[in-house]
Amino acid sequence: SVTPPAPGSESGGMFTVDFDMADLALHGGKTLVISFDTIINETALMGEEIPNNFTLTFNNGSGVQTKTDPTPPYTQTGGAHFDKTSTQADITNFAAAQFWVYRMIGTEKQYLQANNSWSATNATPRVLTSAADGTFKIDGLAFGTYFLEERVALPGHMLPGRDFEFEVNASTHNTELPTNIIENRPRITLPSTGGIGTVLFTIAGAGLMAGAVKLYKKEEKE
Repeated sequence: SVTPPAPGSESGGMFTVDFDMADLALHGGKTLVISFDTIINETALMGEEIPNNFTLTFNNGSGVQTKTDPTPPYTQTGGAHFDKTSTQADITNFAAAQFWVYRMIGTEKQYLQANNSWSATNATPRVLTSAADGTFKIDGLAFGTYFLEERVALPGHMLPGRDFEFEVNASTHNTELPTNIIENRPRITLPSTGGIGTVLFTIAGAGLMAGAVKLYKKEEKE
């Protein structure tokens, strides 16, 4: 049986595994592997090495013993910050642009979900939204390559033609470093149709066609 850590346990959380000795004896001489998942919480420092060690206390019938890993593994987490801008010089409000975050696993896209898991189906994506000054950020990602898929552009602007690739490493969370700039271009406005200009072009075109027909018939007669 397994007794999990108490809800809300942070560093030092403990769980207990109790074995039925008769069942355990059936596996004598074999290697026993116990695996478990841990979660980095909001207190984790971006870019720092976070040790992931354990202390194993057990009694195999010869008394209580304790072991730990002399060279424990560690994990790392980081982030990135962005700035939404426009090629239109008079824009002052850059709020409400929205993005999804995804990573590539082979040829498959996996989207970051609201609960910080990853999913190819993308049922509940985590949405990043730009503030009025255009800034937004992402924290808590493992080091590696990621992509921003822009879903909502700035008002009056077009979505970009491709997704934005960015890196997460030990320093990308630092807001003193250059920001990833994501630029929008204003939406192209086509001239209205049906006005007098269109009528003139239509009449001129029809006149040219009529002239071509007459010329063709004249050449036939000759």
